[in-house]
Amino acid sequence: MKVLLAALNAKFIHSSLALRYLRAAAEGEFDVLLREFTIKDDPLRVLSEVVGDRPEVVGFSCYIWNVVETLKIVRLLKKVSPATRVVLGGPEVSYDTWEWMERWPEVDAIVIGEGEATFLELLRAWRDGGDLGEIAGLAFREGDRVKIAPRRGWIEPLDAIPSPYRGHLEELDNRIVYFEASRGCPFHCQFCLSSIDDAVRYFSLQRVKEDLARLIDYGVSQIKFVDRTFNLKKDYALELFQFLARYPGRTVFQFEITADILRREIVEFLAAEAPPGRFRFEIGVQSTNEETNRLIRRIQRFDRLAGTVRRLRESGRVVQHLDLIAGLPREDYRSFRKTFDDVYALEPDELQLGFLKLLRGTGLRARAAEFGYVYMDEPPYEVLANDVLPYEDVRRIKRVEDMVDKYWNSHWMDHTLRYLRAWEFSSAFDLYQELGDYWDRQGYGTLGYQPEDLFLRMRDFLRDKGLRRPMVAEDLLKIDYLLTRRVRPRSPWWVPTLDKGGAGVGPEVGRTAGDSGPGVCPAGTGGDGVVETRRLGVGEFRCERMDSGPTARGGRGSPSGGGGVSSRWTGVSGFGVEVEGEADVVCGSSDERGRCGRHPQMRSGAGWTIVTSTRFWRSFFKRFGVCMGDSTGWKRELIESTSAWMRWSSAWMRWSSAWMWSTSAWMRSTNAWMRWNSAWVRSSSDWTRWNSAWMRWSSDWTRWNSAWMRWSSVWTRSNAAWMWSRAGCPLSKSG
Repeated sequence: MKVLLAALNAKFIHSSLALRYLRAAAEGEFDVLLREFTIKDDPLRVLSEVVGDRPEVVGFSCYIWNVVETLKIVRLLKKVSPATRVVLGGPEVSYDTWEWMERWPEVDAIVIGEGEATFLELLRAWRDGGDLGEIAGLAFREGDRVKIAPRRGWIEPLDAIPSPYRGHLEELDNRIVYFEASRGCPFHCQFCLSSIDDAVRYFSLQRVKEDLARLIDYGVSQIKFVDRTFNLKKDYALELFQFLARYPGRTVFQFEITADILRREIVEFLAAEAPPGRFRFEIGVQSTNEETNRLIRRIQRFDRLAGTVRRLRESGRVVQHLDLIAGLPREDYRSFRKTFDDVYALEPDELQLGFLKLLRGTGLRARAAEFGYVYMDEPPYEVLANDVLPYEDVRRIKRVEDMVDKYWNSHWMDHTLRYLRAWEFSSAFDLYQELGDYWDRQGYGTLGYQPEDLFLRMRDFLRDKGLRRPMVAEDLLKIDYLLTRRVRPRSPWWVPTLDKGGAGVGPEVGRTAGDSGPGVCPAGTGGDGVVETRRLGVGEFRCERMDSGPTARGGRGSPSGGGGVSSRWTGVSGFGVEVEGEADVVCGSSDERGRCGRHPQMRSGAGWTIVTSTRFWRSFFKRFGVCMGDSTGWKRELIESTSAWMRWSSAWMRWSSAWMWSTSAWMRSTNAWMRWNSAWVRSSSDWTRWNSAWMRWSSDWTRWNSAWMRWSSVWTRSNAAWMWSRAGCPLSKSG
């Protein structure tokens, strides 16, 4: 008997784990084919391929994202091939099974729950003419009647199920591989189908390691574990993390993690030894509202969860994806705003804002009337409103979801977004809400866009909003564009305009304090004068308050013994040289509370002095406490990327230099060509005329290159002007 297993995946890169389990269980006795399509494929094309295989039995895997499209194929299939038997399986049809059988007479049987054993017994019964009523976990037709057998018990041990990954690996090329090390979930979240299967069972570590090694050695790019709580069993999870971290390969692994119960030993191992980027964690937060979590029977310690997320984020080794659900019981717009801000403050790599779906078989669907839920009748059963969240608020939160996905999750303008959150908006939620409302007013949601359009629309939104410091925000937007985009924009909107009088031009390489001019700060007290100036963007700044006393260095105009800040810093100079050293930050004119005066200075052991204006520090770093604190002393850390612009500028100048070397080589080559051509000219007057045209073209090239260099010079001056407008003062080298 020929059997075809088919799935309509959400995307081409997805693969069906369920069908591969069924094939592994049945292919020893039956001729089993597996075909995967997508929900966007033309139904007639899918039908043609299914019928072309001439199967006697077709099995479809059904979920909320594909059941509607799947049933369209089933209906078409029965019209053209009524003798073909159709069997459905999957979580979407495992609940309210009677309703599915009644509504869709084209369906011959439905496998309920775990399907490996039930599906194999069904195939045997159809082949041998057996009694379907004796098969546990099956809904079937007997004449005009629908019959449903009792559910089958859980399969134990799980190793009795044949591995889906002992063959057919070529099907997984360019696809995400779904994998499970366990089945079941001990928690009882009322919105989740996994709460029904509370018997947690594990595959043996030996089998899991063998299957994973086989997949890694084959070269699959990504493996996503579908375990509901991968870290539930500490020793089991730690051993697999260690195995995957140390196994050679380039495969990326994604896990669903309950972060507040992730043990310290695992966290510290991951923070110390996980290869950067190899592990991705999906962490469900859903809500920080305690009443909401109680109603949905979700036990969660947000403080512990936050500590785990921060520790892993600081390590830079694990990518973290955090989930929220809007529309949960008793969480109104104001409460969800707080939930969003609580989670956004953790700065996950990705933040997914989803909307509650009342899935068949879940507790919340059974209690929908109690909470006044209005939801879609057809899959995916998404909530439209409830008793505390009207539809208008749902619409507004939808706009926040769209903006978070486009702007934060893309990480194209992180510096801009961090500044806006810290300085211009009262909360992160308000930032994305106002941005989403602006998109809605402008009608952008119906228009296509390129990455550059996101920057331009953000710039237009900020101008429409009216910020306290618009130039800072726009300059950060330009920096973000130059850092993240490799494509020249349609219009170079980031180039600043130079002041014709030269007043806007800051210090340049080789310029000294004696040259005077705008923005050149005098030397600090205590000895050596300024020899020349340099521009520096501080890339990393860590500092702590020193004790006041005779050894504390006083700055320009500061009282004797004024408190300073001992620090270690790194940066990149205007000409691309990285510098690093110990430094003393001196707050000039500091008062008894340690507040800065006009010219705080930073003197490094590497012989550099950073002189910057208090106004700059206050306008950009105020909330971090740089050069600000109480008289008892304080310890702060500041890590900012103000050097980004200078790194880009340095790269630009190196590229320009390379261009000139290339041009020089071209001219030398042209000179050699002319010497060789002189002999040739003597034998051909026609060639001489052609060569004359060549020389005119070469002259044009030289003039064009000269113009290019003039433009590069203008760019350099423009960049100096930008740095002066941001910092106000130069970096000076002590003689």
